[in-house]
Amino acid sequence: MSKEVSYHVVLSTDDMDFLANGVKVALKDSPYTDIEPDMDALKALIMRFCVDKSNGDRFAIVAVADDVIVGMIAGAVLDDHFIFSNHKAGQELLWWVHEDYRKSGVSEELLKALDQWAKVKGLKHMFSSHYHNKYTTKMKAMYKTLGYKPVEYSYWKELT
Repeated sequence: MSKEVSYHVVLSTDDMDFLANGVKVALKDSPYTDIEPDMDALKALIMRFCVDKSNGDRFAIVAVADDVIVGMIAGAVLDDHFIFSNHKAGQELLWWVHEDYRKSGVSEELLKALDQWAKVKGLKHMFSSHYHNKYTTKMKAMYKTLGYKPVEYSYWKELT
């Protein structure tokens, strides 16, 4: 695999099949591996994050190497937040980097791009999270280096 990576803000003129398949690969690297995404719904969701079509309250960027998505991040302005009702805040909604690129700086570049978008939007706070996995210690260190601090834990359970 090539280590030369380019970054591309997601636009409505992009190949939605290419982007949706990239997200599908990312989901296979998550705790939700048993959930098969609806590809049409996924493409429609991605379209809502296209910078040229949204009202600017959503943002997405992909990292590409050798015509393959090797990383992505997406975020949105939080419209309603009980704690930050008097401050504009944002939330990272999707952040993934291919395992082969996790020590190459791609993770940091994607998060910095999201932070830059948040600053342009005038956000005062940005929330981000990561999965609890073998990278947890490294992720905590990276967040700290980039100025983030832990404020809560998230838990998930399947409802039947």
